[in-house]
Amino acid sequence: MKSYLKIILASFLLVLNSACVEEVSIDFGDDQSNLVVHAIITDELKHQQITLSRTYPFDTKEAPAEKGAVVVLSSNEQNYPFEEVEEGQYRSVTAFAAEVGVSYKLSITTADGRSYSSETKSLVGGVSIDDFSVSQGVNSDNEEGLSFELSSSNSNSEGNYYRIDYEETYKIIAPYWSAYDAVIFAEGFHTIDVRAILRETEEKECYGNFNSNRINLVNTYNFQSDEIRDLPVRFLKKYDPKGMYRYSIEVKQYAVDAQTYAYYQSLKEISDASTTVFTQSQPGQINSNIYSESNPEEVVLGYFEVSGVDSRRVFVNYRDYYPDGNRPNYFYACQTSIPSISGTMGNRPLLEAIKSDELIYFASTEPGSEGPFVMVLPFCGDCTRIGSNIKPEFWIDED
Repeated sequence: MKSYLKIILASFLLVLNSACVEEVSIDFGDDQSNLVVHAIITDELKHQQITLSRTYPFDTKEAPAEKGAVVVLSSNEQNYPFEEVEEGQYRSVTAFAAEVGVSYKLSITTADGRSYSSETKSLVGGVSIDDFSVSQGVNSDNEEGLSFELSSSNSNSEGNYYRIDYEETYKIIAPYWSAYDAVIFAEGFHTIDVRAILRETEEKECYGNFNSNRINLVNTYNFQSDEIRDLPVRFLKKYDPKGMYRYSIEVKQYAVDAQTYAYYQSLKEISDASTTVFTQSQPGQINSNIYSESNPEEVVLGYFEVSGVDSRRVFVNYRDYYPDGNRPNYFYACQTSIPSISGTMGNRPLLEAIKSDELIYFASTEPGSEGPFVMVLPFCGDCTRIGSNIKPEFWIDED
């Protein structure tokens, strides 16, 4: 019996931890779980990272991590072992940077003893981002916003092929935040003890994060020089809630070889032609460069890539560009309510809303109200529902 497996596009398009991902339906013909490899080695001096996971059926919510694998990157100079730092997340034991003239090969042995190897890849050249600028303008729909544009000079020795990626980080302030939380201390047939107590964690100011989930490729072969000038990377609409306070975007440009470019071009063409990146008839057209050593018929998904990379980050404040008028609306429509505290045990609206986490505390009511608390949707009063209350290390507050 055939099994339709879905794969999170992040496994292929480098959009891990994205706020928005696309689901992919693939018919492999058999009820099987296939290895998914996310491996990009760059010329940055750092602990390189590789992610291993498995395809999974529709009734599973998350991609299973491939745990307990032995991962080694070998070159014609030395070997680089990787260690599992989180389930399915492997990091090189030592920091290193890919170098021109050195060939690299990825080897994976899973916990059940199956072995996989990649084709040999080499660094094709470097990238140097000259400028990442922001300016006010309008998009093709005549909507106001900010345009983020990239200019770079490159040294790609094997051609003129580039992939551009970005990551957004933005400040979130919960509009209906309160320092208190509603907690049920006791509930009986005739007695109720529900109180507003101080919250223990910071839930007013958070940081949201979004990774680009589109494939952006540039081929400068027909350009006068191997340079990119004023390439639009992102258009942030004036009333996009991501930009309502302080917003940051980091762009990354990768120098890739012709084979890697062709791989991403195939993904992009299918993505542009369909609501999903893969359809049931498409898997054979997406060629991985990672293979099973024991079973040539086994399908392995993902790609092993060695690329030059450069990055640039900018910050913008909403009021620097739009000093007057209202800020964008919040991510969710926020309304308050006063649930009743009356009813029978297990059927009191306020208590049931607290138990189910359907509503959270915002304020106390005036005497004579149907309930003691004004309540609000969790997303509107607790920013950790849509972001992290931990400030990113790179974040710079406005002056």
